[in-house]
Amino acid sequence: MNVVCTRFFVDNDLEYLKKALPKIKLIVPDTFDDNGLAVACREGVDIFIGPPPSEFIISLVSDSLKFIQIPWAGVENIDFSACKKFNIPCYNSHSNAPCVAELAVGLLFSILKKIPFHHFELKKGKWHRPGDSEGFHPPILLKGMNIGYFGFGQINQNIKKMLSGFNVNHKTYVNNYRAIDDIDVYSSDKLNQFVADCDVIFIGAPLTKTTENLFDANLLALMKKGSYLINISRAKIVSEIALANALSFNIAGAAMDVWYDYPCRGESRSFPCSDKLLSCDNLIVSPHRAGYVDGVLPHLVDVIDNVLNAKSVDKLKNKINFKDKY
Repeated sequence: MNVVCTRFFVDNDLEYLKKALPKIKLIVPDTFDDNGLAVACREGVDIFIGPPPSEFIISLVSDSLKFIQIPWAGVENIDFSACKKFNIPCYNSHSNAPCVAELAVGLLFSILKKIPFHHFELKKGKWHRPGDSEGFHPPILLKGMNIGYFGFGQINQNIKKMLSGFNVNHKTYVNNYRAIDDIDVYSSDKLNQFVADCDVIFIGAPLTKTTENLFDANLLALMKKGSYLINISRAKIVSEIALANALSFNIAGAAMDVWYDYPCRGESRSFPCSDKLLSCDNLIVSPHRAGYVDGVLPHLVDVIDNVLNAKSVDKLKNKINFKDKY
């Protein structure tokens, strides 16, 4: 079986794939433009790993191509027009959901327990004891809180499992209403009520035309005084300007592992958002690190499983809906 990469992969990723797929011929083009991919496709292609190539490249192998495997979850910036034209299915990867959920829960406790704040203050010798002239900053109790999940895909499902032992109330907002055990479900016409009812909201939904900037000034203004927002899916679901303002006026804090600006390949220094947002003292920041785990590559697990099950369509995971782009 011939599997061709359509994008650059770091050496660790390639070695991980080769070790897990010893009987698969993994082909890495010299370049990832049409010329390089055309050469790589000379022996035929069963699967592409990476974003869909051009219509020209797909046309060369459309008779043999089984599917395209995208090795990440978010597909909002991918053009699927050629795949639709040639009826080529695409799948993405959600296998890093447990480790993303772990970091999300870590962000929650960091912000509720004020761990980063006290870490840096104590290094200056500042204890912030009760009655201190510079203020007392006690941790916030999680028990009894209303925990909201905007979207209830695999990441938020894992977060719910992790928080289930803390005696909290679970709530979720979903596009397609369905009953879910041990959780209050809000239908698509109840978004305002959902936001107003929650003490913490985890954003774990895809970025689509419907969700982009959905959390604008009006929606954020409905959040409780003292509530928290944690975004581990896509930054642009939340308006950057509106979030900076909300952090100053009504919500107690936010934590993010996803951003509005990213460094170019090869850059090691750049800022993830505007100065106004980054300067908010009640914002905890993380460099899009949730999907990475020391010693393993969880984002490639679904990729490997789908390649191994290529001949059994019913076993393939995470088929992408081209219309909704998730």
